[in-house]
Amino acid sequence: MTNVVPFDSKKRLEVSLQPADLSVAQAAVAALVKGTQIPPSIEDLPAYKKTMAEFLARYPADVLLEAVNEAIPNHKWLPGTNEMIKLCERLIAPRRAELDALKWAEDYERRAAAERAARRAEREQLQAERERDAQAQRARREAKIRWLQGIEDRARRRFGDAGPLEGDVALADSISNSLVSRAGSRIAWHAALDRSEEWAAKFCRLMALAARIRDAVQEGRARWDIGLALAKKLRTDEAGVRRLIDEIERRPGGTGEMLTESFWVELWRVHRACGCDVPRDVVFPEDLAAALQSARTAAAPLVEVREILDRQFAEEWERRPGRLVLPGPPEPAKEQQ
Repeated sequence: MTNVVPFDSKKRLEVSLQPADLSVAQAAVAALVKGTQIPPSIEDLPAYKKTMAEFLARYPADVLLEAVNEAIPNHKWLPGTNEMIKLCERLIAPRRAELDALKWAEDYERRAAAERAARRAEREQLQAERERDAQAQRARREAKIRWLQGIEDRARRRFGDAGPLEGDVALADSISNSLVSRAGSRIAWHAALDRSEEWAAKFCRLMALAARIRDAVQEGRARWDIGLALAKKLRTDEAGVRRLIDEIERRPGGTGEMLTESFWVELWRVHRACGCDVPRDVVFPEDLAAALQSARTAAAPLVEVREILDRQFAEEWERRPGRLVLPGPPEPAKEQQ
């Protein structure tokens, strides 16, 4: 069995569009002359045949044969060169159109493949960038963990039992900004803790407990109101809150709940208890009540002065003759008749 490699459609069409040899074109013109009559207007027939053969040599041999076979029955007189060119163009047009369609399809597939490759390369590049970003984030996170751990280790050695517990620095960092305000100045509490400032040690311990309360509520181990109650005890019963949160963390997790605004207000109380400033827009209920009482106290003398003035005015009015009653508003003027 012989191995035959078939032409693909494009190659077959390209081969079928190859021009004929000049000798083939000359033979086609000779057959055309033989099958028709020579018009009197052609004075130099050899030159006419030569010119027509040169123009028709651009077409394939089978197209020339088909053109001659179609022209002879339909023409009494020898057709002109232009007529034969038009006839050959009509016969070869389907092949050219089919070849153009195949080329367009190949170009389309090539463009589509290039676009797919470009999209694949873009996806790979984006994936590589994401991986680099993730790796950089992991590196920064690990570096921060090491930094926080170093601060915690030094603070625990310096403060002993009064210092942060294991993991407290990272927990406090997860719920508190790095900068806090003290006496109007912005201070990094991490740096203050590393400088062995006692307020920073207390701040770290309490904020770490607050972070544990937050996590317990969000993980469904405690209700939001329990979390709020624990937050309210942070300043007054640190040991009790620590014992309760240890018990709560041993419970199974569930559907988490949102913390209320009151919880975060309690954390500002922790700031104030540690000597940190509280923003002006944070108002504690007891401060508001105290402000109202202070305003009432400040206004009490004014009330007494007002009562004295009212009494003096009434007595003066009574002493005036013919003034038995206080004057009312003026009567409207009567319309003239």
